[in-house]
Amino acid sequence: MAGVPAVPPDTHEKSGTVGRPAAADQFRPILYNSWEATYFGITEQNQIELAQKAAAIGVELFCLDDGWFGGRRFDVAGLGDWTVSPDVFPNGLEPLISEVNRLGMDFGLWVEPEMVNPDSDLYRAHPEWALHFPGRPRTEARCQLILDFGREEVVETIFNALDSLLAQYNIAFIKWDMNRTASEPGSVVGKAIWQAHVAGVYGIIDRLRAKYPHLTIESCSGGGARIDLGILGRTDQVWTSDNTDALDRLRIQEGFSLAYPARVMEAWVTHEKNHQTGRFHELSTRFDVAMRGALASGPA
Repeated sequence: MAGVPAVPPDTHEKSGTVGRPAAADQFRPILYNSWEATYFGITEQNQIELAQKAAAIGVELFCLDDGWFGGRRFDVAGLGDWTVSPDVFPNGLEPLISEVNRLGMDFGLWVEPEMVNPDSDLYRAHPEWALHFPGRPRTEARCQLILDFGREEVVETIFNALDSLLAQYNIAFIKWDMNRTASEPGSVVGKAIWQAHVAGVYGIIDRLRAKYPHLTIESCSGGGARIDLGILGRTDQVWTSDNTDALDRLRIQEGFSLAYPARVMEAWVTHEKNHQTGRFHELSTRFDVAMRGALASGPA
């Protein structure tokens, strides 16, 4: 990855941390994320065109966001089915990744590994794999449920899905999202579910980074809902908030900086009219604010 050499395996072993993030004296690459440009309207061609525009302004890492997998044409379906959708990418991800790499950028991919939509092949095959109490309703949020990471078979299935993607494609970066709060935390491990869930998440990340030492990871949890020493010991940067309004970000980023280093704080330059607040800000203002963290765009 541009500006962030892989940490040698022996460093992992000496530190006691598998998949240790990049050293503090190394710069984070300038990132472009596809989400606000196309949302779920992804095609191979429009992503290639976005990548070409991103490269032209000096971007170093291009990240394909939600909508590339399974039946994920909107937010009601597909979570859990981590295979490339032939409807969106009939030739797989290789043509896009090849163009991204030809343009001198690394390629990144959005995933939400802990979640499942009831409208998915995974849920239809294993409805028991979602957190639930037998005989009680399952509360959906954002049309999704949480997978039971107290089940070893669930953790292994998710690891294998991500491992397959990384083995097949030249993916340098993963944006690991988690977009809902927990409810009905019924699990095969009972009250131990929260410890088991965290251990499952950490275990997957550690195994992936040990097997793919070039890989870097961003923790994104509905904004900044999962930023702690445990996750910072395993990831390279974090998504601070879904609110990208430059004026609001001044307060958000100041508060973040009181506890965490600015180098791990991803900050986006987004549309002139912010899609959360509707406020207008000059491009210079949006850049000035975003450059106080790890600079990214989604898009300007």
